[in-house]
Amino acid sequence: MFEAATGQLGLDAVRALQPDLLLLDVMMPGELDGYPVCAALRADPAHATLPIVMLTARAQASDREAGARAGADEYR
Repeated sequence: MFEAATGQLGLDAVRALQPDLLLLDVMMPGELDGYPVCAALRADPAHATLPIVMLTARAQASDREAGARAGADEYR
């Protein structure tokens, strides 16, 4: 298991560590929150099929829709 403090560090870690599953929060410190991290991984062929579960307190319909647009497999 690996934990990253910011979206950019998380993105870098996924690219370096090649995990089997990503648990991703929406609200993260730094310039990247969970939505652009998820979208960047989906745009990268090396991680396009990585299972991504977004775990967050943001539960409005618009938040769930944003998670789906970013490419999350689950949004909880």
